[in-house]
Amino acid sequence: MWGAISLDSKSDLFIFKENMTGKIYRKILTSKLFPFVLKDFYHYTTLNFYSDNDPKNNAVDTKKLIKDNKIKKIDWSSNSPDLNPIENIWSMIKF
Repeated sequence: MWGAISLDSKSDLFIFKENMTGKIYRKILTSKLFPFVLKDFYHYTTLNFYSDNDPKNNAVDTKKLIKDNKIKKIDWSSNSPDLNPIENIWSMIKF
C-alpha cells in the first residue's frame, strides 16, 4: 500500500501487488501524489515532500521527476520510526 498524509487531508490508498520498484514508485507519484497535491494544496506557495532514504526514492529518475514537478523533497531518516508520522497512521490501520 501507498498513501500520503498532510495536516489538512489524506490521499487515497494505492494498493499494488508487485514488489515496489523505482518505476512503480514513479508511477504512483505521477498518478496519485501529484494529482493529490494539485487538488488539495494548489494554494500553498511551498510544498515539502518527506521521503525516507529508500533507494527507489533516491533514484536519479525519481529525483528528476520530483524536481521537474517543482516539489521540494526533504530526506527523512529511515531508521527513526518514532519521528516518522506515517508509522503512527499504519499502526491505526486494522485489517
